[in-house]
Amino acid sequence: MRTKINISSRYAIGFRRSSIFLLGIALTFPLATACRTTVTENNKDVVVNAPASGVVRRLLVNEGASVEKDAAIIEIAIQPAQARASQTTNADQATAVRAAETNLASAQEEANRTASELRRIEPLVKRGLASKAELDKARAQSLDAQQRLDLAREKARSANANRDQPSSIGPSEEIVTVRVPAAATIRAFSIHVGEQVTTGQPLATLVLHT
Repeated sequence: MRTKINISSRYAIGFRRSSIFLLGIALTFPLATACRTTVTENNKDVVVNAPASGVVRRLLVNEGASVEKDAAIIEIAIQPAQARASQTTNADQATAVRAAETNLASAQEEANRTASELRRIEPLVKRGLASKAELDKARAQSLDAQQRLDLAREKARSANANRDQPSSIGPSEEIVTVRVPAAATIRAFSIHVGEQVTTGQPLATLVLHT
């Protein structure tokens, strides 16, 4: 009877120890997006990940440097939503200008052609070599072409005015500063200035100070 109690107690103690160990893992498992921590045999390495997508503008420290908690080590330039919207608008305006100028050139060509045809018909009518109906038709076509040319000119002026209007959007990029989660030494950078990075991409490996 005593032996059974001891065995049960040992199982109970083992269960409690396992529970405590699993609880410890559960408490340390969730990690922030900005850094991923891995533990090696002799030290604690921290991998710092990109908090946002963008272009690396500056490395603020050198490899091997010691930094304090919350020290800035990298600057990433990102495009805010307003800047992206502004670029889309500018592209649309440029497309509208090209379309308006193409339409203007076509209208100018048609106006020139119909005016030339009218000048050719007028003396022929006087000499009896062309009818009054042909003259009226040439005049109507020339007038219609001139009206279309005037409209095309107005559309081209409007498109150019919209393109040249100053944008009220602010700077085209914002700077995100990457900071270390604790006092550490910069083991290595995994990126370089000018590189395009994405959210969660590893940027640097740190060795935490003990």
